[in-house]
Amino acid sequence: MKLPTFEDFIDDLGNPPRGPTLDEDMAWNNFGGLTTEEAFKRFVGNPEFYQEDFMFMGGSAFAFYFPVIDRYIREVESKNEFADETWIIAHCIITHIPDSSAKYSDKIFTPLSDDPASVTKTYERIIDLCRFVIEGVKNIDASNEMMRTWPSDKVEEAWTELLEKTLSAFDR
Repeated sequence: MKLPTFEDFIDDLGNPPRGPTLDEDMAWNNFGGLTTEEAFKRFVGNPEFYQEDFMFMGGSAFAFYFPVIDRYIREVESKNEFADETWIIAHCIITHIPDSSAKYSDKIFTPLSDDPASVTKTYERIIDLCRFVIEGVKNIDASNEMMRTWPSDKVEEAWTELLEKTLSAFDR
């Protein structure tokens, strides 16, 4: 699988084409040219700084780098009892799910890929990650709730919304 190009980071090339937004340009500067392993190492080093880059990547770049989010949540956030980064990441992912009722309705969605099998695989991975987070949040020991930086019900709500929108888009 080849690395995403600069154009893959632009959400809508349009007709006539437009240049990248500042956010797309920042996502490219932070992750462009990196393998998923390199991107994971960068992301883990400062997730609060890099998490929103996933919101502003074009669909192809997002699909390529989605394993970074998946691995981070499974290996790091699950040990942190799904802190506030988990809530924000759900909102970053949801911007890539084509649904007219999405919170970011002015955002122009791009397909995750021209390859239907790739799109299916990405949606399946998003669905699996949603279920992982929702189940993980439900299993948090109630006695630890006071120690959390973000209420688990908000995290569960965000990932449930993402799951529902993804299932709806996937069934089309």
